This record gives sequence, C-alpha cells and structure tokens, in this order.
Amino acid sequence: MDRKSIAKALEERCPAGSQALMSPSAHMTDKTWLKLVPTFAKGIRSLDVIKDHPDWWMTLTCDGFSSHAVDKANEIFSKHKIKIVKEEGDTSQVNQSHDQKVAKKDKSLM
Repeated sequence: MDRKSIAKALEERCPAGSQALMSPSAHMTDKTWLKLVPTFAKGIRSLDVIKDHPDWWMTLTCDGFSSHAVDKANEIFSKHKIKIVKEEGDTSQVNQSHDQKVAKKDKSLM
C-alpha cells in the first residue's frame, strides 16, 4: 500500500489502530484479518476512556463474516480484554453495520 494520501489519512484522521492492508485477492481473508488484529486490538485499548480502564473488558461487535470468528484472532483480542460478538442477521437497519448482501444471506439462514 503505497498511497501517501491513505497513509496520511490513517495517521491524521483515523482512530488509533486503523489500517489499510491490501490482500492479493482484494478481499478479506483469514490471513489478512490476522495481520490486522494485533494493531487493531492495541489501537482499541489506547482510545480515550478505554485506556483509562485497563482492567475492564470491552465488546467489539462484528458482522457475520467468517474471518471475524477465527480462533487465533479471538485469542489476540482476548489478550487485550476485548470480546468479539456477532451481530445477528435480524437486527434493524439502524444498528446493522454490515453490508446488506451479507445481512440478507445471514437472514436467509435464520
């Protein structure tokens, strides 16, 4: 990833732990997710308020994408006292943060 504009945005305007990582397929894979998780978890723990409570656990809600449930990633998050939970397919559009195609497929399996 050699875009200076993206690197600058990540550094100046995005929360700690934000990253842009290009995968060979241009799609999220388990391998790509595992590269992102360590920095992402450290960034989350360094955010205002959260950093003031290092003994508190926090919850990170993810969509149903399979890479978000990789055991190794969950172990890394757990070391940082972050619990990953899956957003259910029948949540409303108000709090449904993931792609509508993913949500529709998820709902079809409920």
